[in-house]
Amino acid sequence: MLFPYDDTAVMSYDLDSLEHGHGLDELADIFLNYQTIKFEDVCGTGKNKITFDEVPLDKALDYAAEDADITLRLYNKLKPRLLPEKKLALYKDYDRPLISVLQNMEEQGILVDSQSLMALDLDFENEMKRLETEIFELA
Repeated sequence: MLFPYDDTAVMSYDLDSLEHGHGLDELADIFLNYQTIKFEDVCGTGKNKITFDEVPLDKALDYAAEDADITLRLYNKLKPRLLPEKKLALYKDYDRPLISVLQNMEEQGILVDSQSLMALDLDFENEMKRLETEIFELA
């Protein structure tokens, strides 16, 4: 694998973390005013969903070629913004090195301690009730 490599979703997050989502389809719409071929349009949904390796070659080609083209076009819009918006060090020194970690997490998945998660849920619920009571008393 080649290192380092860039990721337009991570660049977008570093530049505009709270402004919008950072998926390819949304970024293409926002920055390129372009509606992409959706994955669901190629692979279907529900009972009719197929895996990408089952997609007819002509449809797979169009989808993959568009993904590559849009990614390059987004790269050319986002990368030049990093330096003037003072986000280059954040991207280059912190987030870009984590891209391979995120990729591994996506490929292998992560384990979640469901009991700890349920305990947190209960803690948050109790804290919300306490705050609600406090707010009511203050009002």
